[in-house]
Amino acid sequence: MSRSLAFVLLGIFTAHQVFGAGSPKGVHIAFAGVNSITISFYTTLDTGEDNLPWASIADKNFTGSTTKSKSRYHHDVIVSDLEPGEVYEYITGVGSASSEPFTFHMIDNKSTKFKTAFVGDMGVNNSQATIDLLTKNRDQYAWVHHVGDVSYADDFDVKIEPSSGDGYDDVYDLFQDELEKLAASTPYMVSPENHDVTCRVTSDLGCPEQQRNFSAFRERWRMPSIESGSSTVEHHNVWYSYRIGNAHFVSIDTESDFPNAPTKPSTKIGGGAGGGFGDQLGWLKNDLKEANEDESVDFIVAMGHRVFYSSSITDWPLLAVKHVKEAFEPIFHEYNVDLYVCGHKHFYERGKPSFEDKEAEGGTTQIINGAGGCNEGVQGEGKGKAHHLIAKGNYESTGYGELEVDGKEMTWRYILSESGSVDDEIVIKSRR
Repeated sequence: MSRSLAFVLLGIFTAHQVFGAGSPKGVHIAFAGVNSITISFYTTLDTGEDNLPWASIADKNFTGSTTKSKSRYHHDVIVSDLEPGEVYEYITGVGSASSEPFTFHMIDNKSTKFKTAFVGDMGVNNSQATIDLLTKNRDQYAWVHHVGDVSYADDFDVKIEPSSGDGYDDVYDLFQDELEKLAASTPYMVSPENHDVTCRVTSDLGCPEQQRNFSAFRERWRMPSIESGSSTVEHHNVWYSYRIGNAHFVSIDTESDFPNAPTKPSTKIGGGAGGGFGDQLGWLKNDLKEANEDESVDFIVAMGHRVFYSSSITDWPLLAVKHVKEAFEPIFHEYNVDLYVCGHKHFYERGKPSFEDKEAEGGTTQIINGAGGCNEGVQGEGKGKAHHLIAKGNYESTGYGELEVDGKEMTWRYILSESGSVDDEIVIKSRR
């Protein structure tokens, strides 16, 4: 069943005739709690305080909010009380400037059978095959989760970003524009990481305040931080959780706000200063404890960026892997996290269930899913000491992950972007 939009454009001019750059761009949606969706977009023109962002869907009209980040205006409209299983058609805009119609399927949060996709380390270059395949298959997926390094706009700083136009915001605009056919119809969830901290990959030098400390990431994406109790501040967005059916999903920030984090408010070199958003580990423990004790939860899946184990030991800062693992792995083990999907390394590696550098029954299965495609290319296999924990690797092709939940079984597949073929598959059974 489809719910038709009900909207009448006021005035005699078209949106582009009235506003031009005020028309919605980079339209994308995300989960905003049970039976709720956030519709987000940006404009490059100030449409005035009296022209609030809106969305029109079925017989309802919703009004949203606007924030400004340098020369961009970022708009969010939260649409609530939607019917599970319905297909909705919507348009969105500011004032009388409107988008084209889009549709999305409202997932049933009680469903125990669904399929989702995971992608990591994806920017505007070397990613077209991945974006095209995800877009082609979008009707199969209830949502997509991007596990950090979103757009690679900061690579403009080191001159390896050939698609940028004039600067950092142009790269990010292009990325969101290229995603629109996918992300306007399929909820697109994101986790932050090292390429998301500031406008320059090397430091904050030359970055305006609106492009520091994850600002572009937090303004351009509206994640359910408030709805999952990780913050009371709008545009927190750096860690949060959501529940779909019998699976609990938690998104963490492996870049800031834990002991010896790679990025701190005092960081000056290697991505700039960042963090200071709150007690991430305290929230994480409470969130996972509640999920682990809930008898209706069969699976717990965590998403982040930096890895615990990998064939590649090179990283910055030098002890980042050690500190990330020490902060998060014990919590995952204590609360029975089944699967950790991360990126950072630009290849695919599936680990064995592990804990404290050993294969372990009841350990968390780590999957490095960092080959979505970016300026820096696919990374070759490393020579580290974790090979005994790696069950499968691909160091040649771009791709993305697919996770299918069906009752008490969860199937992970790695899909090659160029061919659409399955390169790796594993079934994880519920241990609850």
